[in-house]
Amino acid sequence: AQVIDLLRSRDVKLHEHAAVILRNLAINAENEKAIADEGALQPLVAMLMSTELPVLEHSAGALRNLSVNPENKAQIVAAGGVGPLVSLLMSHSPRIQLQAAMAIRNLSLHPGTDVVIVNEGGLEPLISMLYSSDDVLQEAAVLALRNLSISDENKAKVVRQGGLPALMALLGSTNVSVQEQAIVVMRNLSLDPENEVRMVEEGAVPPIVNLLRSNVEAIQEHAAVTLRNLSLNDDNEVRIVEEGALPPLIAMLSSVKTPLQLQAVGVLRNLSVKMENKLTVVQ
Repeated sequence: AQVIDLLRSRDVKLHEHAAVILRNLAINAENEKAIADEGALQPLVAMLMSTELPVLEHSAGALRNLSVNPENKAQIVAAGGVGPLVSLLMSHSPRIQLQAAMAIRNLSLHPGTDVVIVNEGGLEPLISMLYSSDDVLQEAAVLALRNLSISDENKAKVVRQGGLPALMALLGSTNVSVQEQAIVVMRNLSLDPENEVRMVEEGAVPPIVNLLRSNVEAIQEHAAVTLRNLSLNDDNEVRIVEEGALPPLIAMLSSVKTPLQLQAVGVLRNLSVKMENKLTVVQ
């Protein structure tokens, strides 16, 4: 309680020290709830408006750790934490951006908050962060977008706000974790009818097809599911075949992993509906 009282001090340096202590303590799951119960969330949210960079970093970091707890998520949102965290995504400090993005990622799992984050303007800075040269920032942003793109309301917005080119670039990342998160976002986006068309038109199929040859089974499966979703659109079927999807899909039929076989056969089933594709599939 004494540490939390320091959050309300007029001394900015005390704010920083208190936030660091709470950030460290909040790594422990039991402490998360106790810190919130002592009333730390509201003053931490207020500190997100500080003009001092260390205070911003550590208050956002404390909220990142505290927001792992489901009850705390709801309280942080109720305390008005989403807007200030979205603002910090645009900070010139990568350290602050990282803490804000990870807090946003955690909060986005709370029911309804994914839409709030988008309405507060969260998509644009997260999409910008995908272009960072820092793998850690890229991954934090793509993890947040993975959660945000689950909502039907957000799927088309991610694409309308220019998310596709950055996500397509990340499909070729040398960081396997970033690559996997990016294909999951694409998988989520491909469930939207408007996106089905735009993704193919904007050149998403070739990098997705490349991932069918990945050494990582989960990436292969997500890529196949994405193509399966895209192939539900009649106009996409021929394009997917033209972009070279058949050889890796047919190779996947011989996989020892049943989930990969199931996804591959599902895509091939959809593709074989088009008369133009029938002969190609047989050959």
